[in-house]
Amino acid sequence: MNHCLQCSKPLSPKKEDGFDRWVCESCGWTYYNNPRPCVTAVIGQEGKVLLASRAMEPAKGKWDLPGGFIEPGEHPECALAREICEELQCGLKSTDLLGFYPDMYGLEEIPILNIAFCCQTEGKIVPCKKEFSEIRWFGLDELPSKFAFASVRAILDDCIEKFELLMGNPPTL
Repeated sequence: MNHCLQCSKPLSPKKEDGFDRWVCESCGWTYYNNPRPCVTAVIGQEGKVLLASRAMEPAKGKWDLPGGFIEPGEHPECALAREICEELQCGLKSTDLLGFYPDMYGLEEIPILNIAFCCQTEGKIVPCKKEFSEIRWFGLDELPSKFAFASVRAILDDCIEKFELLMGNPPTL
């Protein structure tokens, strides 16, 4: 953000309350670069987790979890169901909130707040080729080393207990 949304004058960087802000020296308006909310699905089946290789930037070719951005006024679980339908062409049978994960998105380093759910799907999973070049089921002891975002690894680390409840005893990392 380079210009004030109130008066169109240039914004200046300023440290405020320990955070980087952009402030208009002319009218005093402040741009808060707050995180954009998004949802992520950890889909488990038979002791394995579904990962998808991204077909587009950011992080093209790296492994990710299905999900996406929440639309204005949309409930996170509705956003999750919509994203799973769009990306995997299937429904959700169950969701269980896992937690919240801050991260950065893309080369612009847009701050995001990922709301992660452990999920089970219903219906055949058919990946959207525009979104994913490949999907694959991984055991928790055979996860790839290159993830699209730092939060993917954090989410997978935290879901081990949930997987034990949903699918039995997976190997520990």
